[in-house]
Amino acid sequence: MTPMADDSGVRRIVCRISKIHTMGVLKARSNHNLRTPGHDQLAHVDQAKSAQNEILIGTGDAMLDVQSALKSRLVGNIRKNGVIAVEMVMTARADWFAADPARAAAFKQRVLDEANARYGANLVTAVWHMDEEAPHLHLYIVPMDQRGKLNCRAQFSTMASLKQLQDWAGVVGNPLGLERGRPKVEFIVDGDEPPENQSPAEYRAQTKRDAEAAAAARIAAERDAAEAARLLIEAQEQAAAIRAAQAEIMAERRQLNEDKASFAETLRSHTRAMGLAFRSWLANFVGRGQMQADGGPLLTFKAACPASKREELQSEPANAYARLVVAHMPDRDALAVLETKSAEAKEWIQSLEREVTIGDDPPAPKPS
Repeated sequence: MTPMADDSGVRRIVCRISKIHTMGVLKARSNHNLRTPGHDQLAHVDQAKSAQNEILIGTGDAMLDVQSALKSRLVGNIRKNGVIAVEMVMTARADWFAADPARAAAFKQRVLDEANARYGANLVTAVWHMDEEAPHLHLYIVPMDQRGKLNCRAQFSTMASLKQLQDWAGVVGNPLGLERGRPKVEFIVDGDEPPENQSPAEYRAQTKRDAEAAAAARIAAERDAAEAARLLIEAQEQAAAIRAAQAEIMAERRQLNEDKASFAETLRSHTRAMGLAFRSWLANFVGRGQMQADGGPLLTFKAACPASKREELQSEPANAYARLVVAHMPDRDALAVLETKSAEAKEWIQSLEREVTIGDDPPAPKPS
């Protein structure tokens, strides 16, 4: 049985018994109680606190104390496989003791007084331990009846005797604020599963397994948390990179729009300048030519010129060439193309100068 509190938070006293049939078992228990070096059940003991342990009754060596009692008081022989001693451990939860340092001394004295009153001379050894998880008292009782015979059954074997034992433990614990353990019948009535009794070794092993499982779960949780943090940082870095890329794209888009606007303005300016220069040149070149506005300036020559050239000039608006280039090539190379075409136009105009004779009227053809 292990120290426990029920779901209501009630603190309960623990009274666990173990029947001992041989002196060898008693010797092993004594080695444990006296913290004999080399004993194999001391791994859970905090030896820095072992000096606080006390021998309250007997020599502390339960085997010697039981042998002495049997030798001096036993009537008859020990039955084969008979119980020569009962070990009783009384304690409470470690956190109950930790809540008030004075509780350990009060618990020790209260249990010792009540055990002496109940078992008298049959209580041959009492050892108080302070170096384990919870303070506790080991009591060794020789189960002799009034006739001097060993009679464990009457005191520690029947259902009635075990119930009386737990009732007595409740009486011991009540002044300290501790209640007896719940009877199994209460679990049955309430529809609950009675707790399984455990030996100290089983309890320590179970506690160790639980601690290892909790540690493994904690490590796994920490590992998962670290992985989640890493993924979060990675996601944040990716988001920052995306935002930076978006900002760069937006900056490039703004720059492109600015470049397009600047280019369009430059192109319009150049086109206007070239159109004005071209119109001025044509006006000077034609002399008596007539400028008409019909979808763009049309040029009509009164001067004598070849019919093919006159038709070509009359069919093309003077600035239609520039508009055509701008409309079909709205990119950065449009200006260069326009300049190239302007050079070609200049060469064509120069050829036109060589062919056209400027005058009021073309010369009359000679009669044939």
